[in-house]
Amino acid sequence: MALERPTPSLVLAILAELVCALLVVLGLFTRLATIGPLFVMATAFLVIHAADPLARRELALIYFIGFLAILLLGPGRYSLDELRSRRRR
Repeated sequence: MALERPTPSLVLAILAELVCALLVVLGLFTRLATIGPLFVMATAFLVIHAADPLARRELALIYFIGFLAILLLGPGRYSLDELRSRRRR
């Protein structure tokens, strides 16, 4: 299924995979930053590779589960979010 104008979708996917993933690595605005990659991985698993066998789709599913865990559990002790919250206290 081809989109008529893939440019906005491509720009949003690149933004999610580069900028948001970098924010997650740094631990800055972590929970908010995981939303973009979650959406991209869900789209890759459910739409883009829908007709592919599971072996081809599973990497998107693994990344989705990883970002979902970060969203639910938070950034962790060694993140910039934690450092900012310690300074506020």
